[in-house]
Amino acid sequence: SRVPSRYPSHEEQRRGLEGGDGDDASDSLAAHQLALRLGGRLRRMAGGRFNPRLQLCALHLDFDDAHRLHGCPLIYALHLEEGVELPQGQEARPMPHSDLIVFERGDGGRCVRVQTACPHHVCVVIFCSDEHLHGNVFPDSLEPSVTPGLALLRLVPYARKGIDAFSRAVEHDGALWERAVPLLDSRLRERWAARAKRDGV
Repeated sequence: SRVPSRYPSHEEQRRGLEGGDGDDASDSLAAHQLALRLGGRLRRMAGGRFNPRLQLCALHLDFDDAHRLHGCPLIYALHLEEGVELPQGQEARPMPHSDLIVFERGDGGRCVRVQTACPHHVCVVIFCSDEHLHGNVFPDSLEPSVTPGLALLRLVPYARKGIDAFSRAVEHDGALWERAVPLLDSRLRERWAARAKRDGV
């Protein structure tokens, strides 16, 4: 199966929820929310905002994440501030404790280790976080050394089972949708009104 290199449109995401093998839109990466996390230590960060122990992620499954045929991506981008020099031996692998391990099953099995902090590259890992046990590789110490001026941005698009269930319910129940619209904030109401007008609903 192919996964597009561009982020799908709203309509492609909606159709992609069907997940049928014969549906081209099932190759879409449908997500509802986006989390941004910053690991490492930029030199201009206040000392209180940096806690290396909070940057390690234990092995887990994301049970509340909605299932996607091709999974959802984790996107990593390494940033090195100007003038920062990496210690000898860390030039190619500057943040080994940020490596991601993904197991073949929810209860373990074989696994792969992915280097996420890649100089001059963006790393994208696509998998089903509700089915595959995953987490960071823990260092020898819970106080991993991080070169000041080095940071790793992690973008986590994800979908929620509850939102999928709600979307499917209102698609087949006009009365439920009419009750839900007044509860949306003004920007969402305006967007839905524009879509309804455009689609002749």
